[in-house]
Amino acid sequence: MLEPARKFYEYLILRGRSPGTAYQNARYIHQFLTWLGKKPEEITRDDIMNYVMYLRDGLGYREGTVKNRCHAISSFMKFIGKDDLAKWVPIPSPKGKEVEWLPEDIVLRVVDGDPYLRVAYELALRVSELLMLKRSEYNPRTGEIVVYREKHKGKPNRYVLKLSDEAREILNKHISEKRCPGDRVFCISRRAIQDRFKRALRRAGLDPSKYSFHTLRHSRCTNIVIKYMREGKPVDLITLAKFMGHLDPRTTMMYIHIASRALGMETPTVVL
Repeated sequence: MLEPARKFYEYLILRGRSPGTAYQNARYIHQFLTWLGKKPEEITRDDIMNYVMYLRDGLGYREGTVKNRCHAISSFMKFIGKDDLAKWVPIPSPKGKEVEWLPEDIVLRVVDGDPYLRVAYELALRVSELLMLKRSEYNPRTGEIVVYREKHKGKPNRYVLKLSDEAREILNKHISEKRCPGDRVFCISRRAIQDRFKRALRRAGLDPSKYSFHTLRHSRCTNIVIKYMREGKPVDLITLAKFMGHLDPRTTMMYIHIASRALGMETPTVVL
């Protein structure tokens, strides 16, 4: 990794970002600087605009992907003291776009018996959260496992969640057959897990260009709400927000609205 990107990583860690988030943002900056071929202090508005156009038009990245990289560039500009450029970075602002999610029967067909995808779906994990799971913090008898949530900005992010019996058996089989070095549950790269998800989508007859790994997380929360609504039960917003790792329960309300539209029903009673 280029030295400016490495320093940016250290800066983000000091700001309380998780190692996974800090590394991902530093990697975006490494890619940006490598493509640009300039020193950080030489960066101009045209450089940033050309790079964003390259991401969107040259690589065909979706708006959300471009947005993540633009946020990283803006933060990096602040880090190197270029506040004027930080404010100028053209961060896309998608409006009214529905999040990607899949109904329970379809998503289970996608994850099938795959331990990586099944665990990610059941625990509503981001890629980095999946890769941080530890064997020493997993109970193979009960299915309880410690999850470290991202985007907590220095606040407590440790949660103890529980797998279903079926998912627990799938994970136990994986651990017994594939011993990872160190304490990791899954020894796989971010790119490999993304590719694994895309292949699973193709096997299920779905277009992989329409979904990201984050679809599993969106699907899990939406399907939990749908289950409550079909059973006529009020949605426990606080418990659901805690499960998802949302610091603000209002973030979780998004899934309640999605589920209501999917079922064509009124927004359910919410317990706070």
